[in-house]
Amino acid sequence: MEKASRFAVSLRHLPTQFILRIASFIFLWGVGALLHFAYHWSSQNLLIGMFGCVNESVWEHLKMVFWPWVFWSLGEYSVCKTQIHNFILGKIAQVTLSCFFVIAVFYSYTFFTQKSIFAVDILTFSSAIALGQLADIKARRIKLTPDYYWNTAMVCIVALVCTAFMTFTFDPPRTAFFQDPVTGSYGVTLKR
Repeated sequence: MEKASRFAVSLRHLPTQFILRIASFIFLWGVGALLHFAYHWSSQNLLIGMFGCVNESVWEHLKMVFWPWVFWSLGEYSVCKTQIHNFILGKIAQVTLSCFFVIAVFYSYTFFTQKSIFAVDILTFSSAIALGQLADIKARRIKLTPDYYWNTAMVCIVALVCTAFMTFTFDPPRTAFFQDPVTGSYGVTLKR
C-alpha cells in the first residue's frame, strides 16, 4: 500500500506537459489501432470508412496516424487555445513527420523483405507517434512566431488533406501507394 501511495504522490509532481504527452501517445495509438479495424467491425459502414482503413494499402494506413492526430489536436486546441506557443506549427510538424516516417520505414524494409511484417508495422506505427511527439515539442520551442496568414494557410492545407483522405477512400489514384496488396483493389468497393 505504501508503494502505491508513493507512486500517486510522485505522479502529482510530474510536469503537466509530460503527462499530456503520455496521454496523447496513448490516445493516438489506441484510436489509431481501433481505426485499423473500425470499418470492418462496422459492417463496412461508409462513414466509418472515411476515417478507418478500408483496405491494406499504405494510404489507408496513414489514416491511423492522421485522424487520431486531428481529433487530439482539436481537443487540445479547444482546451489550450492560444496558450501554447507555435501550436499549429508543432501539430503540423508532428503529423508530417509521423506520416513520412511510416511511409519511409514501410517502403524501406519491404524493399528487402518483399512483404510486410506485422510486428515491424506495429513498431513503425508506435515509433511514428513518438517521433511526431518529439517534432511537436521541438517546433513549439522555435522562436519564430507564425503570423495569422501562415497559420490560416496551414489550417487550409490540413483541410485539403482531410478532404483527400475522405475522397480517396472512394476514388483513389490507381498507383501502388493506394492499392491493397492483398486484394489488388483500390479504396472502397461499392456494391451497385
